[in-house]
Amino acid sequence: MLPIKELINCNAHRLDRSRSKTIHFHLGRHGNAIQRKHHLIIMGNLQALRHQLLARLDAGVVGVAHHHARGLEARGGDAADALAGHQRTDAVTRLLHLGLACFGLLAWGTGWLADDYKELSHIGFSMHGWLGIGTAVFTGLRLLYGFAGPRPVRFWNWLPVTPARLDLVWEDLRGLSQLQLPDREPRQGLAAVVESFGLAVFTFLSGTGIALFLYLEPGTKARGTMHFVKELHEAGEVLIPLFISVHVGAVLMHALTGRHLWRKMLFLRDP
Repeated sequence: MLPIKELINCNAHRLDRSRSKTIHFHLGRHGNAIQRKHHLIIMGNLQALRHQLLARLDAGVVGVAHHHARGLEARGGDAADALAGHQRTDAVTRLLHLGLACFGLLAWGTGWLADDYKELSHIGFSMHGWLGIGTAVFTGLRLLYGFAGPRPVRFWNWLPVTPARLDLVWEDLRGLSQLQLPDREPRQGLAAVVESFGLAVFTFLSGTGIALFLYLEPGTKARGTMHFVKELHEAGEVLIPLFISVHVGAVLMHALTGRHLWRKMLFLRDP
């Protein structure tokens, strides 16, 4: 079956030849200069009509294609985000991850020393506080990078809040229930949930820690609002080990299957 444009051109050429023969026949025997001029005008109008029809057809095809592309773009936002997730984890993300890991672990490990805040000599509290400030700095940079960084790392491109992304999470959970490790790119499926949970924990502890560092008076016992903030901050004694166990467990499972993600985050090459 011929395309529409070819059919238009073919029929137009046939019409031109047919009308031309008819015009020449009639004008050759009975015509005059005025009739010849009128028929030439008719032929020109036919040619112009054909060109307009072809131009509108081209515009219609382009318009349909553009509309279809916009529809795919609107419906395929998560597909584009998933494609972006296939890109390598950039160096800035790895550096921020390394800084969070180092300062976060040191701050968590020195938490028990901070109980000397009630004493006049409070070296443990100061040490824990400055390590917490370092953690808060890296947390703030990571949050800023999540809003203003490259497209693949921006929060709205990977946070598990859309139906399509939540489907990947449930799919990963079903796979784990059958002892099958999901094969995902960074920030997809359960990996997105774990990373979101970690950022939420570090943001919460950084906020409460900064409040204690600035407003808690060492040498006196915390009371009122500061006591409440201190109790909230001490939830890190549970939240940090929970996050570490989930995160490290996932890394070990990937390593057992040959995917050494930890080497990439430490700027090392795969073996």
